[in-house]
Amino acid sequence: MRWVRFLVRPFTRKPTVVISQSDTLSRIFLTSRNLYTQVAETCCLGDGVQLDDFCKLGPNTVVGANSKIGRFTEIGSDCHIGSFVRLDSHVLVDSNTMIGDHCTVYPFAVLGYRPQDKKYKGEQTGLEIGSRCQIRENVKIERGTSFRNKTVIGNDVLLMSNVYVGHDSWLHDHVTVANNVSIAGHVELHPYCVIGGHSALHQFVRIGQGAMIGGMAAIRRDVPPFCLVTGTPPRIRCLNYHQVWKKVTHHKHRKWMKQSFDYLFDSDDVSSIHQRAQHLLSQCSLSKDVSAIARYVIQEMCTFILSCHSSVRGLLTLVHNR
Repeated sequence: MRWVRFLVRPFTRKPTVVISQSDTLSRIFLTSRNLYTQVAETCCLGDGVQLDDFCKLGPNTVVGANSKIGRFTEIGSDCHIGSFVRLDSHVLVDSNTMIGDHCTVYPFAVLGYRPQDKKYKGEQTGLEIGSRCQIRENVKIERGTSFRNKTVIGNDVLLMSNVYVGHDSWLHDHVTVANNVSIAGHVELHPYCVIGGHSALHQFVRIGQGAMIGGMAAIRRDVPPFCLVTGTPPRIRCLNYHQVWKKVTHHKHRKWMKQSFDYLFDSDDVSSIHQRAQHLLSQCSLSKDVSAIARYVIQEMCTFILSCHSSVRGLLTLVHNR
């Protein structure tokens, strides 16, 4: 593979390379300062791309318009970087990684490198990151394995500093993960869930939509949607009022949701939680005097519980004493 290398003496005021469609590579790099950059000949750069000093772009990589690549950042082969993306200094992006538009990746993040899995034999897998994501310092996201072929990060996801995301995990849209969280392989985080700092998620765990995990929790079982989980060992405390009460404001509807939650998780009924979920799911369609959003929350909770029959980890059902 042939590389285009440039070493230019400092004689101009411009600190970065700004690429336009009319420029050639030779003219591009003569306008930079203190530059020692490697760009593969098969690399495609969009209009207005800025390359800072000492960055490296691999073959067949595409960088969208108006993106910025920081100092000492390396991008592997066959990557696709969207438009208006900012990769700060010392970011490492391995091959077959896709980053959506308007994303920001902060220093020392490592994206798409070989997974820490003994079953991985070097097969062609990748990492997909959606649009408008914020990936903070020292975050590591592994590529997938042959199990799912890719690790997926949805749109509008916030990963705070020192977060680790294992191979084949799937983080849906609008997920927030706080500092120093470890997410093992094959984990699925549904939309709008929040993971508290210093928590650890066991492999194959599923976190339901709108759920919130308190800090320093060790999650070994699936967490139902719209629940607040805290403690060690983790227990379901209550509904995630922060998510639910913003949409359900009427007192009558809130009371019905609390009663439904208590019936599912804190009932003296001798039936199993799956039987109670099946019964409550059939009753939701008959509750016409309850708002559609309130019914949707309870229906999502019941559907998730019923789906745990095929779950690898099982369902978290422990409830805090009241």
